[in-house]
Amino acid sequence: MITPRQTRLYRVANLRAFQRAIRVLTRQSDLSRLRNCAVIVPSAAAADQLRRTFENEVLRRKAAVDRAVALPQILTRAGWYDAMHARLPAPPRRLSDLEREVLLKSAARETTGDENSAPFRLRAGLLVEMLSLYDDLRRRNVSVDRFESAITEDLARDASSDRGAERLLRQTEFLSAAFRGYESRLAASGRVDEHALRAQLLQMEPVPPFRQIVVTVGDRTGDSAGLWKADFDLLARLPRLEQIDIVATHQTLAAGLFDRLQDLMPGFEDADLTLREKAHAAPLYAAAEGPDGVDGPDGDDDGRPVLLSYRNDQNDQEARPFLTSRDREDELSVLARRIKGPSNTVLDRRAVVFKRPLPYLYLVRDVFSDGGIPYQTFDALPLAAEPYAAALDLVFECVASEFTREPLVALLSSPHLNFEVDGVPLARADVAALNRALCDAAYFGGIAQLRQFAASAASRVARAARAASAAADELETLTDAGRPSLQLRSLLAFLAVHDRMPPAGDPLAERHLRARSAIRAAIQDLSRAHEQFDDSPVPLTESAAMIRRWIEGQTFEPRTGATGVQVLDAQAARYGEFDELFIVGLVEGEWPRPSARSIFYPQSLLTRFDWPDSRAALAGERAAFHDLVLLPRAQVTLSTFELENDSIIGPSAFLEDIDRLGLQTRSGAGVRERVFVHEAITGDPVVRSAVGGTARVWLDTRAARSDSSAARFHGAGARYKPPAYAISALERYLKCPFLFYAERVLELKEDPEDEPALSPKDLGVFVHSVFQSFFEEWNRRGHRSIAPDNLPEARAIFREVIEPLLDALPEDEAAVQRTRLLGSAADEGLAEAVFQLEAEWRTPVAERLLEHPLNGEFEIESEEGPRRIALKGKADRIDLLADGTFRIIDYKLGYAPDRKLALQLPIYSVCAVQHLRATRGENWELGQAGYIAFSEEPSFVPMVSKGRNPEDVLQQAQTRLLTAIDGIARGDFPPTPADVSQCMRCAYAAVCRKDYVGDV
Repeated sequence: MITPRQTRLYRVANLRAFQRAIRVLTRQSDLSRLRNCAVIVPSAAAADQLRRTFENEVLRRKAAVDRAVALPQILTRAGWYDAMHARLPAPPRRLSDLEREVLLKSAARETTGDENSAPFRLRAGLLVEMLSLYDDLRRRNVSVDRFESAITEDLARDASSDRGAERLLRQTEFLSAAFRGYESRLAASGRVDEHALRAQLLQMEPVPPFRQIVVTVGDRTGDSAGLWKADFDLLARLPRLEQIDIVATHQTLAAGLFDRLQDLMPGFEDADLTLREKAHAAPLYAAAEGPDGVDGPDGDDDGRPVLLSYRNDQNDQEARPFLTSRDREDELSVLARRIKGPSNTVLDRRAVVFKRPLPYLYLVRDVFSDGGIPYQTFDALPLAAEPYAAALDLVFECVASEFTREPLVALLSSPHLNFEVDGVPLARADVAALNRALCDAAYFGGIAQLRQFAASAASRVARAARAASAAADELETLTDAGRPSLQLRSLLAFLAVHDRMPPAGDPLAERHLRARSAIRAAIQDLSRAHEQFDDSPVPLTESAAMIRRWIEGQTFEPRTGATGVQVLDAQAARYGEFDELFIVGLVEGEWPRPSARSIFYPQSLLTRFDWPDSRAALAGERAAFHDLVLLPRAQVTLSTFELENDSIIGPSAFLEDIDRLGLQTRSGAGVRERVFVHEAITGDPVVRSAVGGTARVWLDTRAARSDSSAARFHGAGARYKPPAYAISALERYLKCPFLFYAERVLELKEDPEDEPALSPKDLGVFVHSVFQSFFEEWNRRGHRSIAPDNLPEARAIFREVIEPLLDALPEDEAAVQRTRLLGSAADEGLAEAVFQLEAEWRTPVAERLLEHPLNGEFEIESEEGPRRIALKGKADRIDLLADGTFRIIDYKLGYAPDRKLALQLPIYSVCAVQHLRATRGENWELGQAGYIAFSEEPSFVPMVSKGRNPEDVLQQAQTRLLTAIDGIARGDFPPTPADVSQCMRCAYAAVCRKDYVGDV
């Protein structure tokens, strides 16, 4: 039986009247009736704001301050369902989201039988989309049978000739069968989801029932947080509900809500009264009169705010009705200056309003804290951004990779997990040593290999290796397909053993424990769901995907601050009282936000199920924006920005509507002097009072140090003079002095990297050894030059020589290097490139010096005369030619070095002349020097050629050499790369003062 009820629509002029109408409608003298009154709002943040609005009114009403005050229940749509479920006499158990996913996955798998027969591969993300489609249909009162018949009717006539229609038809059959399987499993479980709960709410009388419901949201077509068709149907038929009050602004109703309400709630009474008329015309509002007979303390609700206009720079001829900043962070910085300016408005009555919470909730922490502006946030943050979620992800990554080095080291290093050996926790130094040792041992994963490594590990890494092996043993049950419930229990046991609790007094401890509790509860929930509904063996990756997807879909509410500027989203702002509003992020793509689309069907197929088109959503968002601009009592600032991730973004189309709102404008300006902490401590004079505690100690220490222009802050170090200078190292100094400093002076090691093949350095060593072995064998067989007539023999000998060297490599790597050396049908090999060059050179080779050391003191010419320098180097090849000259060759797998920086070949040439004279008593003259660069075309890059005077090249190289040596001797190691692009791949970027790159 349907209880007779009164349904009224209350039209209000603006959001201030909207809030007062809600207060008036819920003001009851009967406490029992008030407790059975619910106000439906779009979000938890909106509920917070409305609750504040109620409390502010109570505090303003002097007659009520000495009495306890009861408020109605302020609920989101989901909270309303929870409350109605709790009021049932014998409430059935509701399924959680994860339990519903498990039920649907079980039904979908049974539907397909063979997974390949499904129109798509079942994945956690697609299961969520399937469940979302099912919910969307049921919330629109569309049954599975109606969905299947309607879609089939549209597609069947084209399926025989249209492959797309045929595929959609198969998809519809699959989805319908999966949805029916889900519903049958749901009925068999004896539990309910939202849709089954609605059916029971209509059949069972709640105790106690809701007697009044105030709806402050629109319908789903024009409001992304509105009620669905099924919700309005439930309101119309819910037992014992006596009164439904719908409150909406004129703007929202004119945008289409009024017409839709006539379809959704036929027969409602249109109570189109202004707030002034309500106090005198409607008995319902008489109870709202204050002690002096006036309807509330704030007077006229029709007053409009002033719109502040800005000149973004001095070149602007005319002030614009909105701010334009570079990016979001700059946008908040500009607003912070505005907030710090002179104003009579208290901070609690000022609000920064956005459409999309992220990244504003993160940026406001830095910008407002830096500006010393107290603030409070209400919006939820993604649970996936919590550190404990990252720790769980490390466990999944470690198992999925079969315990390869990087995930394993990351797991042992996690600050949220604790690993002990003999009761003593691992230190960071232990993990760092293990990282290096695993890389040196060419460990590429596998529990057996990890156990073997731990058994033979050296003492300095033994503890960490044992901890790693023990962790892998604990997680071993997760590496193979198994029952999800058991896998997830093992995961929980691992987390319980290794959980590291935050230290006492940690300000983030409560937040960490809340996130930890939510994530572990989800794992337990999924484990129980599988145990009860579907525990078929699957790989851990499937369960991990479901958990990750669930975490990504959840939000976390670490509310920040109790006073100060309110930072909240546009939906919540509709329920708050503000004197000044800063509406930020007014860019395309956010104001309005793109309408959500189904991933399964085009819009044209869903229109018969009342799927909204983008025009209705746009009209609703535009109306909501207009209402929001008119909300504050004093003034409003609109703000946009131009860059997002280095991409240019256009302003919102809503900004074009501002002129139509008829607002008065006034020039706005912010504080120009320093307002941020970083400005106070980096500008002159330094304001030490801007910081305190540890930061103050740091600032005092910095202030007592040398001036920042001192050489020590720009790469100067202690003098350095090695016993002999490596010529290749000096060339690296010319490329970047700091690179030489990190590598040679500090002797820092590059971070280890797992290479599935030979690393570039190892590959270079291998190629050098191949050509050294070939030419040694070539010379041993009595050959010297390679000419066109003996090329076949050279190729044959090369093939013989490389096989033993290739046998020392792994089989797959040997195959790759064989092709690299010998070539293929697509490209010639390295050997052929060298042989063809040799065949082109006409002067016979008398002798070859291979991998020849050039160590000792050598005379290097300078402007002041010769200097004797201790050098060391190794020439890849020196060919002594029959005409008394020599040719010096250096192999490069990549490209030849820049001629302006190259040292090796010119200096090797200078040293070779002196070395040959000193060791052999022979005078040889440089004839040719060049690089065989296998990545270049042509591959030979000459530094010195026959027929050309080499003196200039050699003199310039000697000057560069002495410049580098003198700089090293002075301790001059600034981070000034010859090519700044090398900073992108530098192994020492973590210790480099890159902010000085480019300084003169």
